[in-house]
Amino acid sequence: MQQRVITENLIKEFRKYLCNEEKSKNTEQKYIRDVRAFAAFADDKKVCKEIVIKYKEYLLGKNYAVRSINSMLASLN
Repeated sequence: MQQRVITENLIKEFRKYLCNEEKSKNTEQKYIRDVRAFAAFADDKKVCKEIVIKYKEYLLGKNYAVRSINSMLASLN
């Protein structure tokens, strides 16, 4: 996984990518929402495997279903 900080510019680029891939509006909105939630959790730290694992543990602690968590993490890919 390439390490980088999720910025508003990266989110805008991701939105353009989703649009170019002809993803539905609902899919686009969900992916952007999931990425923004992760970015808020990461709090300007570089994205790495360890922070993704911590995020998954955080979501488990919030009683999200495993299926929902996996969907959220898929958005990050």
